Amino acid sequence: MRIIRFVIFIVPVSLVFNTLQAQSTKEQRSYTIDEVMGANSYSSRLNQQQNGVLNLIIEPGVRQLLSKSTEADYKMDGFRVQLCFGSREKATDAKTEFLKEFPKIKSYITWLEPNFRVRVGNFRTQLDAEAFLQKVKRSFPTAYVVPERIELPELE
Repeated sequence: MRIIRFVIFIVPVSLVFNTLQAQSTKEQRSYTIDEVMGANSYSSRLNQQQNGVLNLIIEPGVRQLLSKSTEADYKMDGFRVQLCFGSREKATDAKTEFLKEFPKIKSYITWLEPNFRVRVGNFRTQLDAEAFLQKVKRSFPTAYVVPERIELPELE
């Protein structure tokens, strides 16, 4: 009997409390895409390319979650072609030579102690990377395809 009285008393009180608390936290504000995602986000760059304005109305808790998502790296599993592995001079020379032939393909110099490596391209599939490798083999006969986290491709 005590349990029933307790439940009858607690349930309405908790419902009233939750309703009051929900009303006090449901403060809505209008945000621009840059405020929510950051000026350098992919969505922001996409919005700047198109005419128009996008206003988002979100609750404060959602804004915190969105800020965490902008910290994530925008990369995916893919493939690159490794041109060389060696000293800094060898790596910069290889990158310069590559960019003369393929100026539109992104290239990356990374340091893997004690050497530097030059990797190029952002290929989603190994087949795409292998096709590009055949073009590169003329100038870089020791090049080969490697799996790596790649940048998301640009939308056209």
